[in-house]
Amino acid sequence: MERSMEEFLRRFGEDYGYPNAPKNVEEIRASEFKRLQGLVYLDHAGATLYSEAQMEAVVKDLTSNVYGNPRIQDPKEHNIGYALDKGATALAVDIEDVKFHGLQDGTNESSVRILKHSVQRRAEAKFPQDGVGCKLSEAARILTKTYFSGGTVSASIADIDFIKRRERIEQVLEDGTLSFLAIASIRHGFNIIDTLTTSAISRHTSSLATYVRNMMMDLKHENGANVCTIYGRDIAKISSLDLGPTITFNLRRADGSWYGYHEVENLASLSGIQLRTGCFCNPGACAKYLGLSHSDLISNYEAGHVCWDDRDVLHGKPTGAVRISFGYMSTFEDAEKFLRFLEISFVAKHKSSNGKSQLSTEAVPLSGKFSSVFSNLFSLTW
Repeated sequence: MERSMEEFLRRFGEDYGYPNAPKNVEEIRASEFKRLQGLVYLDHAGATLYSEAQMEAVVKDLTSNVYGNPRIQDPKEHNIGYALDKGATALAVDIEDVKFHGLQDGTNESSVRILKHSVQRRAEAKFPQDGVGCKLSEAARILTKTYFSGGTVSASIADIDFIKRRERIEQVLEDGTLSFLAIASIRHGFNIIDTLTTSAISRHTSSLATYVRNMMMDLKHENGANVCTIYGRDIAKISSLDLGPTITFNLRRADGSWYGYHEVENLASLSGIQLRTGCFCNPGACAKYLGLSHSDLISNYEAGHVCWDDRDVLHGKPTGAVRISFGYMSTFEDAEKFLRFLEISFVAKHKSSNGKSQLSTEAVPLSGKFSSVFSNLFSLTW
């Protein structure tokens, strides 16, 4: 661990750990995330974690102030021009020049040029009618609701079919009271981001992901076969930090067959590692990177596969993937524990008497809270 940490810092020391912040990442982890002791949390893209200091600030705020239902009486306060006059920033977005590039494998990759136009004055607060943008009034004609609830109507009579809806789209769609206490608490999270800075958080999380990604690409079975198949726009090793803090992948056995993502998730959970599996609510990207045709998808459904189930490999192909993502409080130790989990659990190290490759017999160290469920491991098949 010490040797690896030294090598890691030699490469990423300027980006890792918030050296210019009041607390470095190890101090933040020890003081603000005590509940993570013995755990490796790697699903920050799905739901990142709140700190103890953030929750203390929220509790102090809510117990020191009275926040009532914020019913807005002045219609202008819903208007984008009003928001701009109060200091908000608006951007109109156009898509320009969609280009397709042929790759060596015969597939196409697209690139999109996005232009952002600042909206400076209330009188200029109009959205373009082409590209991505459209006028809200045009969208209102399409978004016709067949129901209503509190705040979305000007008048209604309970015992006859009489209803007069409010005029503007934001009024029609705002059913009931917004989660105003949660909205009021957002600023306490922003305070943490401002202290660390978004650029430092980006460099920190990307340094961990870059390190893990490259180490995963080096993982090989005894016969030289790659263990990890990593998905994304570039499968080559990278030295820059431009791919962000998320890694999506699947794992193969030494004979080339797939480990199912559900199997990986179960073993990770038993090892005190929380990660994400499936298609991540993105069926288009899932099908693209897994190489699933329309007929494959229909065949999988006819075989009984639906979202959220454990049918992770069908007809020799994975139906989803594994995803890890780092957050601002993630540490090098988290990265090393995850890599050690992969190596111990999925890399074939030696051959048995029958000549077949076997996994390492070294046990995956379990945290105390997970050791009681170790017996579940025997219900999993390789």
